[in-house]
Amino acid sequence: MPERVTDVLGARMGAIRRETSFSACAAAAQSIAAAAWAVARGEIDVALAGGHDSMLHPIGYLSFVVLGALSPSRGRPFDRRRDGFLMGEGAALLQLESEAHAKARGAPILARFLGAGSSIDAHNVTAPHPEGLGAALAMKRALRDAGISASDVDYVNAHGTGTPVGDIAESAAIREVLGDVPVGSFKGAFGHCIAAAGAVELAWCIRGMAEGVTFGTVGCDVLDPAIRCNVLTAGSPRAPRVVLSNSFGFGGQNCALVVGAP
Repeated sequence: MPERVTDVLGARMGAIRRETSFSACAAAAQSIAAAAWAVARGEIDVALAGGHDSMLHPIGYLSFVVLGALSPSRGRPFDRRRDGFLMGEGAALLQLESEAHAKARGAPILARFLGAGSSIDAHNVTAPHPEGLGAALAMKRALRDAGISASDVDYVNAHGTGTPVGDIAESAAIREVLGDVPVGSFKGAFGHCIAAAGAVELAWCIRGMAEGVTFGTVGCDVLDPAIRCNVLTAGSPRAPRVVLSNSFGFGGQNCALVVGAP
């Protein structure tokens, strides 16, 4: 968030600290993890954390075109015809606070932050490790931080960009860590929000938990047989109790967040 904006918000809200995350497509997720850990350590009572991004500019487009990451047609996460992602833009902020602080102000508790995990696999500047080693490590650390086992997870919001290499690597990591858990990706519905993706997608996961919906994967019409995880091509009227949300950025920057129903 621009410094002048945080200065105004800080003055109005009495904020005592601010932090910025520069970890590409994992930035918003990393920000949420940092804020939640600060609350858990008792350093702060409440925090606003998330991200915003808009790459809908010729220079922004050009950078991803040069990398061969954009689809010329549509986003198809995990589909056998996938050929890249579409640009999205957006913003989301989540209010994270201690249970005592939330109850004192009579706030409705929408979800509970259970844990997070990060890793840097440093395999390639833009491409993930083909077996998703860094992604798997982030998910394992998130489960350990949450104090839960793989069998406790009901749904995975995949990073699921729709790139040929990325989806294969992530599916391998999910299969290794979480087995046959249901998996979905939002990026076929509203594109890749880049640095904002982790916050926007986690907000939708929490909404699904509240409304009793497990989201499917828009654009995945014919699942690629090389994908190793249990991708939902359609949603279902079943509320997940525990959700793990993945966000992976260039340079092998990985973050997994775990939230549970209140």
